[in-house]
Amino acid sequence: MKRIICLMLIIVLSFGMVTGSFADSGKIKERNDINDDYNLEVKLIKGIISEDEYEKNVKENYKNKIKKDTTKLSTKLNLSDYYIYETGKKIIDNVEFEEIHFKRKQLKNENNRILNTYRSSGPEDGDFKIVISPESLSGRDWFDMVEGYGSYLLNQSAFNLVKLGSSFNSNSIRGLLSTKFIEYIENDMKGKGTSYSMDRNVYKWGKIYDNGRWETYYYGKQYEVKWGFKFMVYDDNNNLIDDKEYKYYYPKNDPIFIKASRYFRDNNAIFTKCNGQYNSNGATIFDRRLVVTKKASNWKIGINPCYKW
Repeated sequence: MKRIICLMLIIVLSFGMVTGSFADSGKIKERNDINDDYNLEVKLIKGIISEDEYEKNVKENYKNKIKKDTTKLSTKLNLSDYYIYETGKKIIDNVEFEEIHFKRKQLKNENNRILNTYRSSGPEDGDFKIVISPESLSGRDWFDMVEGYGSYLLNQSAFNLVKLGSSFNSNSIRGLLSTKFIEYIENDMKGKGTSYSMDRNVYKWGKIYDNGRWETYYYGKQYEVKWGFKFMVYDDNNNLIDDKEYKYYYPKNDPIFIKASRYFRDNNAIFTKCNGQYNSNGATIFDRRLVVTKKASNWKIGINPCYKW
C-alpha cells in the first residue's frame, strides 16, 4: 500500500514539474512574441484608434517601462557606425510593415584593436530598426478630362500630366498611349482621357532594441498624392471599344505631392533622435507636424487635384 501511495506521489510531482515547465516555456514564448509588438501600430493604421490616442497609449507604456543604467552607453554614434543586417516585411492583421534592421559595426580603439564583435543572429541591445507602413491608396478623385478625334486629341497635352511620368519625354497624349490606341484614334475613332489622383498616409518608426524588446523612440508620417490616367475609345454609336488604365502609383512611382513630418525622409536624423532618447531613458519623439516637401509645378493653371494644395 505504501508503495502505491509513493508511486502516486511521484506521478503527481512529476506531472507538476512537466506542466510547470510547459507554463514557463509558454511565458518565454509570450515574451518573444511582444518583442515586435505592432498591436498599437495596426490599430492606428486601420483607423481603430486616432493619432492622439496612439500617442497617449505610447506615453502610458513609457511610464511603465523599466529604466536602464545609461552610464555606459555611447552617445557619439551616427548611422554610419551601423550596417544593414537584414531587411524584410511582416504582415500583421492585413497590415504590411517593411523593416530595415541595423547592427553596430566593430568597435576599435586608437590602436585599431577590435574591442567587440557582434556575432548574434538576432537583435542585441543597441540595434536600430526603421519600420515603414503605407496605407492602401484610396479616394480615387477624377479631376481632369480631354476628349476628341485624330491628331487633335493625340496632340493634346493631357493637362501636362505626362511630364510627371518619369518614363515619358513627350508632353502629349501620344506619349502615353500604346500603338494600338494610337491606331484607333488615327482611324477617326473617338478617344477620351481622364486623370485622377489617389492619396494615402505612410507611417514610420525608429526603434532601438532595449532590454529584450524593440522600443519605439521615433514616430513620423508622410501624406502623399499619386496619380493615374485612363484612356477609352468609342465607336460612332458611342459604345466602348477598348480602354487602358495607366497607374503611376504602383509600386515605387514618385508622388506628385508630399507633406511630411520634419525628419521622416532622413534616416540619419531619425537614428540620432532615437539614440539620444535611448541613451537618456527618454520617451518617444512624435514628429507629427507636416510640411509640404514636394509639389508638382506643371499642372494646368487653375487645376488643383482634389483641392490637395
